[in-house]
Amino acid sequence: MSRVVFPTAGGGVGENFMPSVTSEGADLYVVSKDRGSDSNDGKSADNPLRTVQKAIDLATDNRLTVIRVEPGEYDEAVNVNKRRIAIVGDPRHPSVTRITGDGSTTRASVYVGDGFLSGFVLANVGVDTGPAAIASLARPAIHLVTNDTGTLGAESADYHFYLKNISIISDGTPIAALYLEGATVGVVEDSTFAGCDLGIAFGGGVNNFPADIYFKNIRFYNNVRADVASVNSNAVGGHPTALALATIGTLDSVNFDHPMFLDVGGTPVTNYVNLEVTTATNVVFSDARFARDVADATLMQLGTNIVVLGHSPAGLESFVAA
Repeated sequence: MSRVVFPTAGGGVGENFMPSVTSEGADLYVVSKDRGSDSNDGKSADNPLRTVQKAIDLATDNRLTVIRVEPGEYDEAVNVNKRRIAIVGDPRHPSVTRITGDGSTTRASVYVGDGFLSGFVLANVGVDTGPAAIASLARPAIHLVTNDTGTLGAESADYHFYLKNISIISDGTPIAALYLEGATVGVVEDSTFAGCDLGIAFGGGVNNFPADIYFKNIRFYNNVRADVASVNSNAVGGHPTALALATIGTLDSVNFDHPMFLDVGGTPVTNYVNLEVTTATNVVFSDARFARDVADATLMQLGTNIVVLGHSPAGLESFVAA
């Protein structure tokens, strides 16, 4: 039976920590900017839909739906309000398959609300919030939310997400490339977050904070305040217009494997990491690559027990916050 498969999170994360997405036995919709119409049924390449949102609207909640997105620029704000949604661009053309927001709201370009971050997949697409002249840039490019009152973590069957080959390279400085608000148990890999106020922002929900997340091969550059940061939370599931740097409650089992911090030279505004956490458990930046020498740790504002292992022009370094 076809499904989105997520292995248990926690210790021993490795190359196989990823879901497989297949269409056999799943609902399948095709979306085309150039050839599509939302009056079509979207069930074949010969009869595609025009918008990603229409495919989500047609999906059955909690039944795997694979939405195949053809190359093009999709000027819409996508609201994922169903479980087990996979939005997949053409891996041969990920840089020209872009979701850019609708230019008129403060909603994230891709928003997955509380209760729907279960089996969510986004792959092989770019996400932006439009040009700098659009006031609606006061939003994250991608915003994932959970605020579950039950027990989340490695054994939970819900609240899993997988982002692969995502490109957020903005010229309009949205407030964050990826805002994880309480989001737990997920994978983000082979992606670029650039040109935003913050690259990855961690915030906490009322009932939980981000945990059990594996990042691999993430590239950062030209983010204004920080590439990775902890931020205050608005009302859970709302649409923030600003994210203030702040100390959050907890992070548990968050691993950045081979992150690349690419800003160089001068006296930049950007911190590589501004991650203040009251309780951090198993939070590690391993094999981290820095474009500048960070031996004095001035570019790494870290909470207690966050470990950074990496290589910079000064050589192998290890930082453990006091």
